[in-house]
Amino acid sequence: MPFGLTPELIALSFQIVKSYNKRSGKVLIDSSLNPLDIAKQLYHYPVPVLAHNSFLQNDPVFTYCNIAAQKVFGYQWDEFIGLQSKLSAPTELQQQRKDFIDQQRTVGFSEAYEGIRVNKQGQLFQIKDTSLWTVDAEGQPIGQAALLSKVIHDFKQ
Repeated sequence: MPFGLTPELIALSFQIVKSYNKRSGKVLIDSSLNPLDIAKQLYHYPVPVLAHNSFLQNDPVFTYCNIAAQKVFGYQWDEFIGLQSKLSAPTELQQQRKDFIDQQRTVGFSEAYEGIRVNKQGQLFQIKDTSLWTVDAEGQPIGQAALLSKVIHDFKQ
């Protein structure tokens, strides 16, 4: 893997998976596996998965992105982590994105979200059937994660 599998990253990967499985009632990855194996499987999961620290700061930054998310958004791991998550949406749609994320914070899990996103090169793409959920650590919310089930590069606005 191109990044160091620190204990913090292993724990975050486990929390993302465990929270998804609990909140959705579905299994993203078997959360009974060893946390290291979960971290590796999530990083190589074929569908984009990302997370930001929305419960820890007002202007959240990305704290996690798997290989599929890096490919879709065009950022390497080191560029993605720490990037303000609002920059994943075009400027004119950032408030709409924030409103949905804020609303989801009280619900804990949403699916079938769709919106427009922008990659590093400024190219727009559409996401559909996206799940967004609250990520917990020891019962405390620490952020939100998203599973981008459908990414459409050639779309008409």
